[in-house]
Amino acid sequence: MKKMLLASLLTTLTPTLASAARFDCNKASTPNEKAICGDQALSQLDNDLAIYYKRALIASRDNGASLKNDQKAWLSGLKTCAQQSDTIRICLTAAYQDRIAFLKSAATAVAPASPEQMQRAHQDERARYIQEAEQDRQRRQAEWAERARQNEEESKALKEARAAEQAERVKYAEEQRIKQNREEEERTAHEEERKAKEEETARQLRIQLEAERERLAQVQREMEEARKVQQAEEQRRYEEKKHEEQLAFEQKKKEEQEREKYAKSPEGQLLSAYREYQFVQKCYEIRLGYRYIYVTEDQFTKMKKEAQDIEKKLVKDGSITDINGLWKRAAEELSGNLYYKSLELSDINSARDVCTGVLYAWNSRYEGLFGKKPPAKSF
Repeated sequence: MKKMLLASLLTTLTPTLASAARFDCNKASTPNEKAICGDQALSQLDNDLAIYYKRALIASRDNGASLKNDQKAWLSGLKTCAQQSDTIRICLTAAYQDRIAFLKSAATAVAPASPEQMQRAHQDERARYIQEAEQDRQRRQAEWAERARQNEEESKALKEARAAEQAERVKYAEEQRIKQNREEEERTAHEEERKAKEEETARQLRIQLEAERERLAQVQREMEEARKVQQAEEQRRYEEKKHEEQLAFEQKKKEEQEREKYAKSPEGQLLSAYREYQFVQKCYEIRLGYRYIYVTEDQFTKMKKEAQDIEKKLVKDGSITDINGLWKRAAEELSGNLYYKSLELSDINSARDVCTGVLYAWNSRYEGLFGKKPPAKSF
C-alpha cells in the first residue's frame, strides 16, 4: 500500500518524466517526452530515477519536503535540454545520470528507518491522502452543483434566446417579404421606365438616322455636282491646253517650214554658205599655231573660189543686195556655236572631225547648186 502511495506521489510531482514510463507514448507532446519514448536507454534511466527517488523519499528525515522541492527544481532545469534539438538525448542522458547518482547518495546517506517509523509515515501519508481525497470530493461536488445551476440558467437563457431568435426570425422574414415586395414593385417600375426610355431612345435614334441619311444624301448630291463641275473644268482646261499645244505645234511647224523655206531660198543658202566658210576659215587659221593641219591651203583656196561662185549665183538668183549684212549675221550666229567657240580648246582628233564635217557640208551645198563635177584628169 505504501508503494502505491509513493508511486502516486511520484506521478504527481514528476508529471513529465514519470508518465513517460507509465502512459502511452503516442500521447507524448513535449520534446523531452518524445526523446524519452524514442530512446530505450533514456526510458530505462527514467525507470531507474523513479526507483531511487522512492528510496530517497523513504530515507529523508523531513517527510521528503526538501527532496520534493529539489526534484521540482531539477525537473524545471530539464527545459534547457528541450531547447537543444540536436543534442537533446545527450543532455537528458547526462542530467539523468547525475540525478540518479545524487538520489543514490541521498538514499544511502541516512540509515534506514525502523518499522515503527515506516508504519507511522505510512499512516500519516494515508491520512493526508484520505483528507486530500475528501477535500477533492467536496470540491468536485460544489463544482458539480455550481455547474448544474449554471446549466439550468444557461438552459433558461437559451430557451429565452431561442424564443427571441424565433421572434426575430419571424420579424426578419416579414421584413424581408415586405422588402422583396417593395423591391419587386421598384424593379417593375424601373423596368417599365427603362423600356419607355429605350423606346424613346430608339425613336430619337431613328429620327437622327433618318436626318443623317438625308444629310449624307445631300452631301452625295453636292459632291456629285462638285465632281461634275470639276470634271467640266478639267475638261475645259484640257481642251484649252490641247488647243494651246495645237497652236504651239502649228506655230512651231510654221516656223520650221518658214526656216526650211528660208534655208532653201537664195538668201538662206548664202547665209549658210557664209557660216560654213567662216567656220572652215577658222579651221584653216588655227592650224598656223599647231603642228597638225585641219584644212590644207589647197582646200581653202578651192573653197574661196567656190564661195565666189556661190555668192554670184545666189545674189543673181535672189536679187540679194545686202551681202555685207548677211556676212555679219553669219558671224554673229557662229559666235554662239559651241563647236566654233571651243575649236581651239578641243583635242586634235575632235577638231579634225568637226572641220572635216563642215567641209563635207560645204561640198554638198556646192554640188547641190552647180552639180557634181567630174573627177580631174590625172596621169
